[in-house]
Amino acid sequence: MSGSDGQSDESVGDVGGGMDAGAHTGELPEQLTSAAAADVLGISGPTLAKWVSERRIDASKKGTHARFKREDVLELRRRNAEARRAAFEELRALDNDNEEFLAD
Repeated sequence: MSGSDGQSDESVGDVGGGMDAGAHTGELPEQLTSAAAADVLGISGPTLAKWVSERRIDASKKGTHARFKREDVLELRRRNAEARRAAFEELRALDNDNEEFLAD
């Protein structure tokens, strides 16, 4: 998958979502470690483990270590961003609807 600039849409620099800009370079592998998946999602390792137990994201085991499909991580990141945007828009609408109560 390529963006308009010819770079992969799945490069680490493009995924953002809690990652420091420029902190990583290169392509995301097909399988991510829990640390890498948590980094892409902008969450902690324990939160990622909780999300696995809640079945918000699938994980496979390689020995004793969890692995996450790149597509699953990026899709969850997209869904989380959509939910944040929707919540923000709802808050903005509520703020606009109640502007007279909030004026100083």
